[in-house]
Amino acid sequence: MIRDGGARHKMSRHSFDIKKIAQGIYRSRLHLELDGIEVFNFALREVVPNIKTLLTGTGQSLAEIDYVVFHQANRLINETLRKMLRLETEKVPYSIREFAIPAVLLSR
Repeated sequence: MIRDGGARHKMSRHSFDIKKIAQGIYRSRLHLELDGIEVFNFALREVVPNIKTLLTGTGQSLAEIDYVVFHQANRLINETLRKMLRLETEKVPYSIREFAIPAVLLSR
């Protein structure tokens, strides 16, 4: 969410004020903020069923997929999803430190 700058909350000179949110966290009303718990819960609730629906629609199984690459800059979420899908560690490569890429299913 970005609090100011849209139709509901127009940008003003106060939108640029930097405020301390917590220890080491400073932002203005123009900075992006996430609800980490909700992002975590959403990922765990939605990703696995959506992958299963995709595989059903394509007539594939996870056993036929060589790699599953998640777009999520959170290793805990990635690892939890990997375990929920019962995927081997080798099938879920991580590149979080280098760059982010969209979730894709890759097969040879």
